[in-house]
Amino acid sequence: MKSKYPGIPAQLHPMRPIYMALALFAVTVIVTMVACKKVEEKGPTISVQPGLASMDFNAGASVTFTVRGIAGDNELRRFSISQQQLGGASFSLKDTVVFGQDRSFEFYYTVPSGAPLVTLKFTIVDAVGREASSERTINVLTSLYLVETTGYELFTPFNMSGNNAFNFDSLTFMNLSSNPNAESIHLTESDITDDGVMSRTVGSPSGIKFVRNNAFNYAQASQITASGNFPVASAQAYISNIQVDDILITEYDTVQHRFAVIKFTDVIDGAASGSDRYVFNVKK
Repeated sequence: MKSKYPGIPAQLHPMRPIYMALALFAVTVIVTMVACKKVEEKGPTISVQPGLASMDFNAGASVTFTVRGIAGDNELRRFSISQQQLGGASFSLKDTVVFGQDRSFEFYYTVPSGAPLVTLKFTIVDAVGREASSERTINVLTSLYLVETTGYELFTPFNMSGNNAFNFDSLTFMNLSSNPNAESIHLTESDITDDGVMSRTVGSPSGIKFVRNNAFNYAQASQITASGNFPVASAQAYISNIQVDDILITEYDTVQHRFAVIKFTDVIDGAASGSDRYVFNVKK
């Protein structure tokens, strides 16, 4: 190596110790940074079969899910499954302690009725709390037929001793003179004048709405067909000009998304308002 300083060997260059010190310092910094960098621990993984994220099944169908949890850097500790129906709260179907690095399960599930959509969440948790989840959405294609009860008589509001308010949840009558909670009144006649003439208009102080659909297949009414024939945009608080054979659909429970179908079998307009009444059947 040719020296910059004549007569002085390169090995004795006056700056050489400084260069070497700087190089050593740089190496030390790099090594220290690598040593101090914390290695991220691997969490668990989960796989669920059937592997489709969204599936179609009939209500009451039996589905077998095969679930496999694989640990990362820590052992497995807990396995859980939760279910949430559309509009409802999530609740646990299974929650169990597990051990080891690799666990497989078969979960036998019956598709519920009453809601058009159900979400299942499968979760595996390791010993330090790291978790992995996988969800499956089930579209409930058909629900069990709604159950019919018949022969209800709804009197006008001016009949102070008769049944003039109705609740779909409990299928029971009330009388407006007893001042029931408005939220419990799902069906009553809307008439402001006691002139002996029926208004032929029904509605609900609770705020639920109705759709008139006389082409609806009442004989095979289900939660799915009722919800599918309930266009929210055209639903009304009051339905007027009620006639025999009119069919009304209502979402009487907007939290759990429960529907009722009403079919009027008679409209009796007597000489006095006290005998005026609507006769109807209900499927829910």
